[in-house]
Amino acid sequence: MGPRASDPLTPMAHSMASLIVRGVRNLSRGGPVSPGSTVLGGIPSALSGDAFERVATDVGDLWVSTQDQVMRHYLRTRAAWEEHEANLLRQLIRPGCRFLDIGANIGYFSLLAARCGAGSVDAVEPHPGLLQLLRFNLWMNRTPACIWPVALDTERRGLPLSSSRNNLGDTRVEHVQKEASYDLVVPALPGDELFHGRSFDVMKIDVQGNVWDSGPGGIWIISPQGKHLGTILTPERLSNLAWGDDDGKTMYTTGGTMVTRIRVKVAGIRP
Repeated sequence: MGPRASDPLTPMAHSMASLIVRGVRNLSRGGPVSPGSTVLGGIPSALSGDAFERVATDVGDLWVSTQDQVMRHYLRTRAAWEEHEANLLRQLIRPGCRFLDIGANIGYFSLLAARCGAGSVDAVEPHPGLLQLLRFNLWMNRTPACIWPVALDTERRGLPLSSSRNNLGDTRVEHVQKEASYDLVVPALPGDELFHGRSFDVMKIDVQGNVWDSGPGGIWIISPQGKHLGTILTPERLSNLAWGDDDGKTMYTTGGTMVTRIRVKVAGIRP
């Protein structure tokens, strides 16, 4: 059984394309951590330390830093953000589903998920400049969400970050060097530890490399640009998948009544 070609989504122009995958599982190892802050009736801190502009979008009004020369301009001219990705999310999100927004930025996709009827929204954002806007925008739009002020990593540690003042969405990890100093260091820990015992139905994440995960009709393969490369058809909906065998080129899947083994030409990353 091989990938079936499908109508490709137009690649996103933004350099840090977000990947969307469905059926996130296995976030259940490690110990629990303190819960993130929940935006329900709690009032966020005032926006300060910069100048801000209120922009009308298709998911609600958003406050944006006037220093932002990328997202602010796009939202002002199109009243939307990364439309092809947003349209894919609208197809995947179903009423009551659990949505995880990793790299939530100022909250556009968290708001979109809530508008689509997501039953719960978890938003992960480590950058303090974006974090204050995320909290403020979710509160202003009356959107319940659990906000996690942390970066996801392979271990618990402090993670130095660097970003452009004109584009906080272009935030990069700095390598820790001896006797070096850093302007921004954020807490980081594994997702298995952060979301102990939990699972999600739809996840948006900023990563590099193709993503293989369960989606409508079978296994979806998505590029770093958010392009749907193809689908491996399966007779029933999958609940989980993992790479195996010595060469990492075998995919094992589970569904409601079946376990399958599929050989592919590319090796996957195994834990």
